[in-house]
Amino acid sequence: MLYNRQNVIKNVLFGDGWVTSGIFMPVEDWHLTEEQMSQWLAYDPQKAKQLFQAAGFDPGSWKPMLDAGIPGGTNGTVPGAEAYVSSLKQVGIEATINIVDKTEIVDQVWRQARTEFCVCNKPTFSGTNGELYVFYHSTGNLAEPYRLLADTELDSLIDKQAAELDPEKRKAILADVQKRVLETAVASPLFSRIGMTAVQPHVRDYKHDTEDVHRFSEVWLDA
Repeated sequence: MLYNRQNVIKNVLFGDGWVTSGIFMPVEDWHLTEEQMSQWLAYDPQKAKQLFQAAGFDPGSWKPMLDAGIPGGTNGTVPGAEAYVSSLKQVGIEATINIVDKTEIVDQVWRQARTEFCVCNKPTFSGTNGELYVFYHSTGNLAEPYRLLADTELDSLIDKQAAELDPEKRKAILADVQKRVLETAVASPLFSRIGMTAVQPHVRDYKHDTEDVHRFSEVWLDA
């Protein structure tokens, strides 16, 4: 609501990005559409002000430290954090950016939750189930804020999709998983980058997915 994602994608990532739930999906088109995402992540600072007022919250009383994680290179994290700080100012929240190195971000943010507010990359896992059980299931063993969610509805959906063998049925359940994560606001996905990889014409069935994980299990060479 406070973060203009489309503006950041256009001006920070030069169009090479899109809005997703931030959850690794087995197939690219299993992500919620941007139209669906806008139901939860639409940019509306005026509505945010109204909600603050209705809740009796004075935004000027909150001066958060915003940790920006640097994953070893320029990927829009710091400019994205700067854009977040600018968005917060529109509703009277004065935030300060603290640069956190890649070597510290996993321990500080994901293991010990020693952060008030963080803009950073989420660690990449080998598959959808790995990410869902570590980050979003109540039995997860990595990030304390996620374990504190302890959402029985989300746990049930995660378990259900993991046991589902029919691709279309699993896709539908994973859509509900994404919606539930957005509803609970356990995390606020900012943007996903678009990755590009060039391969030789004789390299077949190479898939470069949206989370920058290189999959070689189905790759073959055409002689």
